[in-house]
Amino acid sequence: MAKGYHLTPEVKDLIAHIYLDHPGYGPTKIHEELLNRMKETGLDKKYGSDWPGVSAVGKVVAEIRERDIARPPELKRLGSPWSLGSLTEYPIPPEALPTVVSFYKKRLAEGGVLLIREALWTARLYKLSDPPDLVWDWASLYALYEELSELQDKPFDSRGWDKLILSAPHITRNLLEIMHMALDMSAEEIEEVTRLVEQDLEEMRKRRETK
Repeated sequence: MAKGYHLTPEVKDLIAHIYLDHPGYGPTKIHEELLNRMKETGLDKKYGSDWPGVSAVGKVVAEIRERDIARPPELKRLGSPWSLGSLTEYPIPPEALPTVVSFYKKRLAEGGVLLIREALWTARLYKLSDPPDLVWDWASLYALYEELSELQDKPFDSRGWDKLILSAPHITRNLLEIMHMALDMSAEEIEEVTRLVEQDLEEMRKRRETK
């Protein structure tokens, strides 16, 4: 077994996601969680038994942790809880504020927090999708991928997600939840999802026209 052979960008994204969820985990625990998530997302079928070993995962985690420590304070603060007081440092356009506040209220009701990064993405995307709770899902997705890019010291290239939100803003909640988990999706796979969504929307339009 060629341990670590499949440390592709998609697998590194998954490792970075686990690091964000469990910053206190060491290489062994992250490796265990990686294998679980590879099974959940189908990466185990894609790569067969040739999975990254603990040593290979540990090297990636060490690189991610080093970049995390070196991140500028202004980027780290984006992972802090948002509140109305945050507006003094992170202004939000008045027209977007109701959508952000509704997201904030939802998180508070659930006993959670709204991150500054999520609030800012909600303000940026609030006109691109409807209803508001779908905007919240998209905002969380963009916020996650933005931070993953920072941890891996690579540009935040959102073009794959942009095509989906611009071509199918009413994409179903279930599909969006699947994509939220599927950090293994390549650009080609996102392209295929976009094509299938557009095809489904076209069929829905045709059915409405025949009624």
